[in-house]
Amino acid sequence: MSPNTRRYIALFALSLGAAASYTLPYIKYIFYDAWVAGLGLPEGANESAGWLLTFHMIGCTILYIPGGYIADRFSPKKIIVISLVGTGLLNLWYSFDPTYETGRIIWFLLAFTVGFAYWSGTIKAVRMLGTAQEQGRMYGFYNAGEGAFSATCLGVATVAYGLSVVPLESLKYAVWVQAGFCFLAAILTGFFFDENLATANTDESEKFQLRDVGKVLKNPWVWCVSIVVMCCYGAYTGQSYLTPYMTQVLQMSAVSGAVLGIIRTKGARFTGGPLGGILADRLGSSCKVIIGSNVAMIILLSLFFVIPNATEQAFLAVTLSLLVAVVNFMGYNIMFATVEEAHIPRYLTGTAVGIISILGYSPDGFINAIFGNWLDKYGESAPEAYHMIFLFLIAMCVVGSFFCFLIMRRHNRIMKEQIMESEILAKPAV
Repeated sequence: MSPNTRRYIALFALSLGAAASYTLPYIKYIFYDAWVAGLGLPEGANESAGWLLTFHMIGCTILYIPGGYIADRFSPKKIIVISLVGTGLLNLWYSFDPTYETGRIIWFLLAFTVGFAYWSGTIKAVRMLGTAQEQGRMYGFYNAGEGAFSATCLGVATVAYGLSVVPLESLKYAVWVQAGFCFLAAILTGFFFDENLATANTDESEKFQLRDVGKVLKNPWVWCVSIVVMCCYGAYTGQSYLTPYMTQVLQMSAVSGAVLGIIRTKGARFTGGPLGGILADRLGSSCKVIIGSNVAMIILLSLFFVIPNATEQAFLAVTLSLLVAVVNFMGYNIMFATVEEAHIPRYLTGTAVGIISILGYSPDGFINAIFGNWLDKYGESAPEAYHMIFLFLIAMCVVGSFFCFLIMRRHNRIMKEQIMESEILAKPAV
């Protein structure tokens, strides 16, 4: 097997691991009724059930920075394999005891196995697999693979869920499938991820030390990348509101809206992600692609202000929403490639990703609340509420593009300096 083939198998093993890891903490999005029933809570205790994911997200946020430090200090391969095995075991534990008391313990432990060092270690491993000129491609295919494997894992789990008419028995079968995919990802990562090969793409000679945490925190480009990630992720999260726009404003059926949502979140990811990654490598800049993606999103979202809010315009709105998803994924899938373009040293990647993730994924903490407030204020079927949402997303695209421009300008300056230095060294001594 050629090193390049092995490298791409390792990349997709990382994608499979990411897809399998998040099925249990976010299980309510697929098997909600059986999940709540298994918790054994009194009727109407949906809020209590929801706190499990809230506590999990709080735990992940707290653990991101120390997890990044661990990812820089130790082998990313070992961290990923151990974390995947741990997540698989937690799946098995939950399948035999899906009660609320046990759930609180498991969701807390999941913050360690799918957050902590696993997340930073995975992002660092993806970066290690590619050279500086291949970062867009690596992250583009990694994210596209995660989407494909997520759909596969959930599809197989759903089939397993249908093997029984008893909800708790069905849930057990589905969770077993999720555990199996975690163990499979651990085996593939352990076998195909060659750290020696990956390290060959790392030209940093320094070794990470504890004092480097302060160095990362003081690096303004880490915060620039954080804002870029926050805007890309915010646009990705926010464009999901195009589904209720179709069903509430344009009166599309709930089934059609759900199908459209699946196509936007899964199908668009397979096309926009790899396309954005390939373009980034050919242009030599992930920031250029993200800026282009944001400009396209601004234009497409602006068109929603001028098309009539009538059911006969649904086809045009559906087309626009699909285009929004495709161009959004072109930027979203490669957002962590900006770490390379910002010239953040590779040996600091884990800690940097931990810090970036805190601000980068912060939209989960405020976007839904803000958008929900607008929908309550103007009414779910009022176009004014969605126009406010579209304006918010446009603003995020503008802010993200500005910080991409700053990173791109720094990258160009450093590259010019390196070219000048190489030319000076190449001149023969007089």
